[in-house]
Amino acid sequence: MRKYIPFLLLVLSACDFNVKTSTSTSSSLQSGKSIDENLRNTIQEKNQFVVECLEAENSRDISKVASKYMLDEGFIEGTPILDSYGKLMETNEFSVFGEYYAKASEPKVEIKIDEKFNRGGDTNKFEIRYRSMAEESYLSLLVKNTGSSELLITALYGYYDEEWKLDFLSLSTLTSYGMTAPEFYYASQEFRQEGDIVNAYIYSLFAELTIEPCEGLFFYDKRQEMIDYSNSVKMDYESKISLPDTMHNIKSHPIIIGLGVKISANLDYLPWIQYFTSLDPSDTEAISAERNEIAKEIESVFPGLSRKFKTQMYEAYVQQ
Repeated sequence: MRKYIPFLLLVLSACDFNVKTSTSTSSSLQSGKSIDENLRNTIQEKNQFVVECLEAENSRDISKVASKYMLDEGFIEGTPILDSYGKLMETNEFSVFGEYYAKASEPKVEIKIDEKFNRGGDTNKFEIRYRSMAEESYLSLLVKNTGSSELLITALYGYYDEEWKLDFLSLSTLTSYGMTAPEFYYASQEFRQEGDIVNAYIYSLFAELTIEPCEGLFFYDKRQEMIDYSNSVKMDYESKISLPDTMHNIKSHPIIIGLGVKISANLDYLPWIQYFTSLDPSDTEAISAERNEIAKEIESVFPGLSRKFKTQMYEAYVQQ
């Protein structure tokens, strides 16, 4: 059962991401400054410890504040995935995106919270849903800047034997380039209306990658709408962009076979071009020169791509 222990990657932008709590169900709920100050300070100290562990690439120490439930789920030795993301954390500083204290009548009651960002009207409305293993729970949504992207660290605590323990920890992408999944979705629609199917497709992929800031807990209101649109724009893209496409004006005649999105080592989302090469893959100098030539001519295959993205990622394959 992984539902409460997903260890994922997440990104968010350092813009105005304050949230407005609209409604809640299945429990008494407090959020933000309405929560008792002493309780907020207690959880803040635990959050600081967790982020310091991540920044030090030492996620196994998080087990010191983990609940029996979390340990039983296998979080005893930590996880290399969390430690790998810790390498991107130059400091242990973070900001609070949202915090919620809930008291239910019994354990495992579903908590529901309706939220939206303080920008874009209803564009970024979302719902938080979770089941706490304890009657009292505290959910912290923390923002960690990693450059052009940011991490959303989701930490859920339960109150056991007069002590707050960590039940759930997740890192995943909230935004990239300062945009949320719904904002990528709307931008993609604009590109499509302008006849720019390449960037419409790329932005729909960005929306897909940021659609679940915390798997199984964070749900955008427009989630299904975005999924349906993504399928539609993909079909449109495939009908207008013919692949594979041989670049005859380059001496080595590389064959472009695909366009996607890939996350760089710095958590930047970049267009990802895959191609077949006739060169020896061990000749890194020749491969690098070929990629530079492809980059100069890539507009002939993907019109409009360089207009929005000055940097792309390339991956060469040898055709068998």
